[in-house]
Amino acid sequence: MKTTFWGAMVLCALAGTTQAQGFESADLGFQLYKYDEGGNIDTTFAVLTADASYLITPRAGVQVGLAYSHEVDVSQAWLSVGDTRAATIHAFVDPTDSTRIGLMIGADSYNEGDYIYALEGTYVADRYRVEARVGRFESDIEPASLAEISTAFDLTGRLQGTGSYQRVTYDGGFGYFELAALGLGYDITDRLTGYANYGNTVNDFGGGSVFEGNQITLGVTMAIGGGQNPRAFTYNPFF
Repeated sequence: MKTTFWGAMVLCALAGTTQAQGFESADLGFQLYKYDEGGNIDTTFAVLTADASYLITPRAGVQVGLAYSHEVDVSQAWLSVGDTRAATIHAFVDPTDSTRIGLMIGADSYNEGDYIYALEGTYVADRYRVEARVGRFESDIEPASLAEISTAFDLTGRLQGTGSYQRVTYDGGFGYFELAALGLGYDITDRLTGYANYGNTVNDFGGGSVFEGNQITLGVTMAIGGGQNPRAFTYNPFF
């Protein structure tokens, strides 16, 4: 079934590129993030993303996302998770000009292959944007629930302030992972945006084992085939 899913993702991406009249937006992204928990426990990853959205009707469509995470460095061998790939499909409707609601299904190669199902939404006003998501990871090794929210607010014509919160709660009393971050984004051009985030993390492994750390993220996104689309979903499958 996992092989079928990956094949379907490729076919969706290829089919979408041939339907120019339904094209809404597309973007490429690069992200470098470093997680540091102290005590010689730190990891660094580089992430590539690609997303494209297509309108089936004026107020409904689909978005396809592909992502690849490369393990740059780990401080200890037991921290290594290797390289990971992920794919998502979002089906969405736009109840209003400022609101988008979607259902997402995704798969990744972590833990011998996980699935995620989620309800999500974006809201865009004059100077700010909100995106929220609740979902469920189906995994033979680490089944869990997801809740996350992110915001962006225009400070100037090109500078944005950002904030985000994410919590992954594992089944069976195995604790949770939590990330709260603040950052800045800057529109280098109308299609290219750079950003930097600093976050605090909590790893609770259950049974009283709680570890706090920090995560620094640097990244850039580039709109292709059109301008930036603030209503498009920005799900990051790696955390």
